Amino acid sequence: MKEKKSDRNTKITQYFIVDCNKELNSESHSIKNFELHLSEPERKLVESEERLRIAESSKGEEERKWIQAELRKRDAEDKAGIADQKLKDSEEQIVLIDLKQKKDKKNRYII
Repeated sequence: MKEKKSDRNTKITQYFIVDCNKELNSESHSIKNFELHLSEPERKLVESEERLRIAESSKGEEERKWIQAELRKRDAEDKAGIADQKLKDSEEQIVLIDLKQKKDKKNRYII
């Protein structure tokens, strides 16, 4: 008895599906084994590297804080310097106004 073409295609398709599933399961199993195999001996190394990365980023954060503090200090010093200069300028203006008033007063008496 001859098989029909559709029956043969169905069997081929089923075989292909089964074969693909076996291959996928096999690959999945080997990937899991690979991960498990690597995880045990490499875990401490990975954890150490992760802790080092965290420490470095923490150190970087600490350095950023110091830099920001230094910049704020410089900014405060600049503002203090500006305020001091404004005070000196104001004192000079007061002295100039005082001198002008005295000069005007003296000129009034002369006239």
